[in-house]
Amino acid sequence: ALNLDQAETDAEKNQEAMETVFAARKIIAQVRKENHKQIREIELNKIVDLFNECVRQYAKPTEEKSFDSLVKTARNSIERSERDFEGHLKDLNAKVLDILWRQDWFVIDKFKYLINTPHRFVDKRLFEELSQAGLEYIRTDNVDKLREIVYRLLQIRLNGGAEENLLDPTNIIRG
Repeated sequence: ALNLDQAETDAEKNQEAMETVFAARKIIAQVRKENHKQIREIELNKIVDLFNECVRQYAKPTEEKSFDSLVKTARNSIERSERDFEGHLKDLNAKVLDILWRQDWFVIDKFKYLINTPHRFVDKRLFEELSQAGLEYIRTDNVDKLREIVYRLLQIRLNGGAEENLLDPTNIIRG
């Protein structure tokens, strides 16, 4: 696709490029299928490592027990090639997020990340209002109100909503 001349509208070349992309997607899908179990193990290990290294210290004993139990369930799901693995993984991510969401530093880091990505917001006026309000809440140490601002920012952000994985871009490793 990169080799196509932008001024050229040769349908044959466009079709050829699309077929190449389609072939590549088929190969990726086949590799995923052949390595499904290993991919699931990697995904599970990623969330378990995150929990153990960064989140466990903030978890209540009941949350630790619940998380560990769900990990066992997810591992069994991998071994049995059950379809419910993705649901278990989603539940594990939700548990991690619930624990981190109680941490003031996490909310502040997430807010700072969001306001440093203004291109992800269509409504620039509302983005600016929420950003200014959030900065004021940080200045006055009102993290509960800041949580509301982060939630509202996530709702108006392009390519994601409030359900988007909040863990991805945030630096949750504290030193």
